[in-house]
Amino acid sequence: MGKCCLLVGAGAEIDQHLPSGAEYLSATYFSRKQELYSALKEFYNANNLLRGRIPGYRAESLFSAQTAIFRSLIESIWEIDSDTVAGWMRGKTRDIPEKIDDFQNEHYKVLFELMFGDDSEGSYYRKEIIEAIENLDSSFYGTVESLYSALISPSKHPVKFWKLLNYYWGAFFSILEPIVTSDAAKQMMSVKRDYRTVLDNLTLVIQTIWSDSFVDKAIKPTAYQSRMGGRFDYVLTTNYTPYSRVFLKNRKSAKSDLCYLAGSLVEFESAKTLEHVNCESKSILSMMCPFPYLMTRSPVKPIIDASQLRTYARAIQALDASDTLVVLGYSFCDDDAHIAAIVRDYIVRNGKRMFYLGYDDKTIAQHKDIVYRALRIEGDRESQNRIDFLSVHDAASPSVGEVLERIAS
Repeated sequence: MGKCCLLVGAGAEIDQHLPSGAEYLSATYFSRKQELYSALKEFYNANNLLRGRIPGYRAESLFSAQTAIFRSLIESIWEIDSDTVAGWMRGKTRDIPEKIDDFQNEHYKVLFELMFGDDSEGSYYRKEIIEAIENLDSSFYGTVESLYSALISPSKHPVKFWKLLNYYWGAFFSILEPIVTSDAAKQMMSVKRDYRTVLDNLTLVIQTIWSDSFVDKAIKPTAYQSRMGGRFDYVLTTNYTPYSRVFLKNRKSAKSDLCYLAGSLVEFESAKTLEHVNCESKSILSMMCPFPYLMTRSPVKPIIDASQLRTYARAIQALDASDTLVVLGYSFCDDDAHIAAIVRDYIVRNGKRMFYLGYDDKTIAQHKDIVYRALRIEGDRESQNRIDFLSVHDAASPSVGEVLERIAS
């Protein structure tokens, strides 16, 4: 069948106990991590990483009860399910308004503490809150994008600057935590798992989990990586972990044939120079004001370094060289219009085939609606006929074997 490329997303790493889309959204946009902020302040100050145009550290989170964006968030949830929001407030306020227009400061403060307070992670309503956030789709858009400009002039916008960097560190640790607490990490590192200790040993931690020996220990026999490992010439991934290299026929070609489209745990930026650095063999402390290089859930992606453009150039070259694209654990969400654009080009302009493995509870018809809309081929029957849709529930699903047989023939 010629060369084959895999586009892999978060759904392929659920076996590794990494956060789902809604859990990740909650852990990044909708969380306030005071312990992390304290550890970051010590990390930056102890290593003298804040100098020149970089303002002193601030423990800023994206939201407060008074901000317009938080109130807009509550209004969006209320419009979808006002009874649920009323239930969250029951017994915590003197009255529960019947209309969102009647909300007072006290109502927003109660909801803010419930969603972002120190005890929010263990809240009885946590599951409901995550589900409500997931149902919002794009209501949170614009929150992070409004902070990007602070990278250009941090000293003029210190609050926005630290909101953005703290947000990226929160996203980073939401992915790193289940990895460093895994059995594989415990076998290879004796480092404590608290924020401060991990930050003090960050280069060691990152380089350890990025090693082949760690990946081999961490991948479970029931995982997609085990079932589909070594089958693909190229891999494009929106995941941040080291596990995607397992899908490659030749792991040694990972630097050229594996494209991290959204950054990775081993990549960092310098807020002083806006330089992007891969820290596989370089100390993170060699950078001034380092922070994680991650493209998170945002429809606008900041381009600050030529390496980002080279990554997407390699992704396009991989698709051009491939006759078949397999999509696994990736949902073509609205945040990733740029990825949908290069896949659309692959199918429409190049006239090539794609297998889409629907990994969740949606029906095939629902998957088709989402993919056709994302690729802008709703009325293009010729392009639609180039996409095969199959359902998978885990790596043992018969559909996985069917796809593997077809790409091997």
